[in-house]
Amino acid sequence: MDFIFDNFIIIWLCCLVFILVSFTLKHSSNKRKKLYFQDPENSSIIYSESTASGKSDLSFLTKSGSASNCLKIMLTDDTLYIRPIFPFLIIGPQFDLIHAIPISQIQKAVKNEGFLNKWIDIEFTDKNNKLKQFSIGSKNPNELLSTLSDKCIHLKSHE
Repeated sequence: MDFIFDNFIIIWLCCLVFILVSFTLKHSSNKRKKLYFQDPENSSIIYSESTASGKSDLSFLTKSGSASNCLKIMLTDDTLYIRPIFPFLIIGPQFDLIHAIPISQIQKAVKNEGFLNKWIDIEFTDKNNKLKQFSIGSKNPNELLSTLSDKCIHLKSHE
């Protein structure tokens, strides 16, 4: 026990270095697998929010591991981009938090008012034609939903 107390700072620094190296390797691995996307140009963004919350309904892990105030949402004329900000971007693929959803693949977007927050539930089909759901906790849910509805004529009936 004296060894731990005598060498606490060295042990702590070794743990910190191990964590940083692990995150760096994971980040570079995700980049090589092309799990990230480039942000769209600022001129093409019609709605943007950088402190949104959200969760994927893919599994129990992704539902319980929601992102609080660390998602970036960008909407262009043809795509809805959702991704965590760095450093949470590193664990984004494990929690299904990185999406570039073409507007044409969005099936439904509805506002869901919970006890404490307002969510926008978005149903969309992925590249494999599998139906997925993602919930966005926006600071401006009405503005996001109306901007999204303006781009998606087929969503007007689901408001």
